[in-house]
Amino acid sequence: MSKILEIKKKARKRNPLFREPKRTKKDYVEEIETSSSDDSDVDVVPSKLFKEMKEKYNVTEKKYEILKKQKRNMDEEMSLLRKENQTLNTENRTLRDLNIKLQSNLLSRFPRESEPTTSEKPIAVHECPASKESQYIPFDCIDGKVCIGEGIWLPEEKWRWISKASKDSIFCKELAVAVWGSEVLKDRSTEGKICNRFKQMGAVAKPPLTPARYQAVKNCFHQWLKEKSIVEDELKKRQSKIGQYISEKIMDVVRASRKEMMKNTQNFEQ
Repeated sequence: MSKILEIKKKARKRNPLFREPKRTKKDYVEEIETSSSDDSDVDVVPSKLFKEMKEKYNVTEKKYEILKKQKRNMDEEMSLLRKENQTLNTENRTLRDLNIKLQSNLLSRFPRESEPTTSEKPIAVHECPASKESQYIPFDCIDGKVCIGEGIWLPEEKWRWISKASKDSIFCKELAVAVWGSEVLKDRSTEGKICNRFKQMGAVAKPPLTPARYQAVKNCFHQWLKEKSIVEDELKKRQSKIGQYISEKIMDVVRASRKEMMKNTQNFEQ
């Protein structure tokens, strides 16, 4: 019976001529209870959880704004650092060019010492035999001097000290200084070539080391390694580094010469 009444009631409501009666407090309560029962199966977020999530969202949003601001500041700092880096690079290039010009001017004021010729060396009673790479170098000692090939004689004491070197690099570097001298080495190169980086700066290639003396040093190094009973493959590998060792020694001599030159310049200006 109640269902029939409810159907008729809904039909009257759908009629446009039907005037809806005033709703009482009881009707509102029933409607709220009905709606709560209908929505019982729907997932509803508790108000406490909603507040916590909202607070976390607000905190995250604030952190995002702070990070965004920090990123803007870092971008500005990066832009300033890039500009400063460009300025420093320009100044560095300018100072490098001025340094090269200054060194050229200073070097032009001092006369260069030419490499001593064979005739300037003490003449021995017996001629020192010219050596080949595969030929045994006797290291003959005559009148307190040792022949290392190609007509080159070294003081016996100097040679004994060089031959006791503990490393290949030390032997090659000290032998190069004994054969050419520091003053000659600083104005020479192993192959007479120049690095592309220095070529762009207008630098000129230095003349190569005297081929005959360079070959004598190579042969001497080969014999020194051979006397250590080294395997052939390792001997060739170690011998191939002689150019690297002599180039390193040339750079050491050049740096020492520049330091001495700068020191003299500062003393002169004072």
